[in-house]
Amino acid sequence: MFVPVVPHTTVVNKTIVYSDTVLSLNDKGSNLKITTISNVEEFMLDDCLRIIFESNPSVIFNTVQYSKNDKKVYFYTDKEIDISKYKKISTIEYRPIKNKQDILEEIKRIISLPKVNRYDCVSLNTAYEFILKKRNELKNKEKYYKRILDNTIKEKYGRDSGLVVHGFDYETGELSIAFKHFGRKYYNIDLKIKDEDLYVSSSETYESDDVFRLLYKQLTLLYNEYEKYREFYEQKTYHERPVNSNFFIDIDFYGVRIYNKEFFNKDFEIRYPSYSKEYEIECNSAKLMSVIEETQRDILNKIYIEIEKCPKWCRKELYDIRKKQLEPPIVEKKEVVKKKTLFDRFKSILK
Repeated sequence: MFVPVVPHTTVVNKTIVYSDTVLSLNDKGSNLKITTISNVEEFMLDDCLRIIFESNPSVIFNTVQYSKNDKKVYFYTDKEIDISKYKKISTIEYRPIKNKQDILEEIKRIISLPKVNRYDCVSLNTAYEFILKKRNELKNKEKYYKRILDNTIKEKYGRDSGLVVHGFDYETGELSIAFKHFGRKYYNIDLKIKDEDLYVSSSETYESDDVFRLLYKQLTLLYNEYEKYREFYEQKTYHERPVNSNFFIDIDFYGVRIYNKEFFNKDFEIRYPSYSKEYEIECNSAKLMSVIEETQRDILNKIYIEIEKCPKWCRKELYDIRKKQLEPPIVEKKEVVKKKTLFDRFKSILK
């Protein structure tokens, strides 16, 4: 890769040197200065060089070196260079939350709320638990088929072989697997369905024909299982207001999110992910973070949302769950045993 052309900039070696070790100065010339910039991803390298070159028009750049492993750029120059402009551009500035008190008051109000007894609403906790159940249901089916597919390959090709399932892409409709036969490398194989017929759409190995011949029945069943969850993956609730809070709510395959403003202007977000029961907080306030940590489960239980605002795929089940929640508890009738009086006991003895 060549360095970008910037007017009034002198670069001796116009090819970027890719190396993870610092170059020997003896090979580059005498009295060279080395300046290092860290945390530069490769896609950022061109912009980084342009900014540095423009900021140092009187400097002679002998060589530019980039380390892919360390994400560092090394400049070998005839004098010290100024990197302040790049630092300013690449540094993200944060500000404290302005309406922190409003958020704290809203959280305080939420956790003191009574239960909502409307049949057409559910707590966010109810919705979240149902999403967890649905995702775990799919994960268990994945594990079942993964085990069958891998065992079938090992029985055919030996213990050193194997097959893994990468997953299903709902945008492209592709089921991705990988096959290993002799050695450690796995070769990717993608499959699709057209006219209700499964076929190999792309492959990194010619052995995909043998793999498909061996596993087409199980792979078809797995593909169809993924398709049953398409609505679960695709449908979502976005930026909805609950019935008893001023916060906003997102509900989808990834879980439940609570935040206070439009997505890109939000001051905080609480995430309850479907891949883990560990909540996540995004907030630039230690005080607010502490309050959320103490009340995050209460917040999830106390905020209610209309079922019709939840993703369409889960509404029927949520109505059924809500109906059971609102049913009065069944009280078992206990048989009343009449205690015998002293006279009754004597009467039985005299008989």
